[in-house]
Amino acid sequence: MATPDQVLEFLSVIDAMTKTPTDALVSNQQKWGAIGFEGARRDLDVTFGLGRHIVDLPIAIVPDELAKEFLRLFNLANSAVQRIAAFTIESGNAIEQRDEIVAQIHQSTEQLLNAAKAMYKEGIAGGRAASA
Repeated sequence: MATPDQVLEFLSVIDAMTKTPTDALVSNQQKWGAIGFEGARRDLDVTFGLGRHIVDLPIAIVPDELAKEFLRLFNLANSAVQRIAAFTIESGNAIEQRDEIVAQIHQSTEQLLNAAKAMYKEGIAGGRAASA
């Protein structure tokens, strides 16, 4: 089962990641001009929604290995969100960097969805346990 420290870390990562609304992450005309992260909107919405949903579940009953995987994946997603927040067009190759961040968000979202499916399959998230 997830340890109390894992639960606290999980809640902290979700809180940090979802602090900035999606709209503010995908578009910042003053800072980026025409360059934006609209291509990441769906994945950000899915990741934020999944994080908010999982926070409402009894995280403490998640098996240790699954809890570690969720922490790893949400930390990866949070890292991408923080990269957006720190993004500037002055950093050189802005479009290339933006595309790399969008790809990172997409990859972490896909991995989170797969982990969530595993959690539901085990019956932890309110679904039925898979039958053999």
